[in-house]
Amino acid sequence: MDARRFGMDEEQIAEIRAALGRGGPSGFGSAFRGVWPVNVPIVAAFCAVGSQWRTTIVGAGGVLVTRVVGLDYAGMRVALDALGTVVTPDLFAGIQVMEGAARDALNGENA
Repeated sequence: MDARRFGMDEEQIAEIRAALGRGGPSGFGSAFRGVWPVNVPIVAAFCAVGSQWRTTIVGAGGVLVTRVVGLDYAGMRVALDALGTVVTPDLFAGIQVMEGAARDALNGENA
């Protein structure tokens, strides 16, 4: 579980599980759908640029394999500008966190 990897103890993990079991963190009730409200702009921006991946082809044991390198930041910026999204340092940093996790998952790498 990622929570343990980030140093959370069993009591903290139990609190999170309990909160998720009753619909999310207190105050969100049934509106909680898995994305914390503070992260919604980041997730929305990331989803909006989902077609802007850079890929490459590498040889692996005599077989050609497509690997995801990361987002094309120039294309990402055009898409976000077209949507009227203001790219702040926090938004960009959040997109980069999601990009890294998605890239690893798309390439079949374990965290």
